[in-house]
Amino acid sequence: MLNPFKEKTIKLEDGFMDWNTMYPKSYSKADVDPYTKTRIILMNGIETEAAIFLHQFHRHCQDNNIRRELAAVRRIEQMQQKHINWLKPIDETPLETTK
Repeated sequence: MLNPFKEKTIKLEDGFMDWNTMYPKSYSKADVDPYTKTRIILMNGIETEAAIFLHQFHRHCQDNNIRRELAAVRRIEQMQQKHINWLKPIDETPLETTK
């Protein structure tokens, strides 16, 4: 079970990815398990919702120190979203994604 008090902290700078890390090898649409496709679609939706939430929070926050930290977190989460989104092959149509 996860105990947040025993977990080690991660530095904000460690969340940034280079292009080799951010651009993963996409899955083969003929060989992939449907459960894997479902997890990728779900995680992409979660990352998109997190980006929208942090954008709204940034717009309504008045403290510039918090806004600077939020900007760094938003950039890291944008990289995570791209990483997950790019797992889908480029030749997969939206209909194949949702079937």
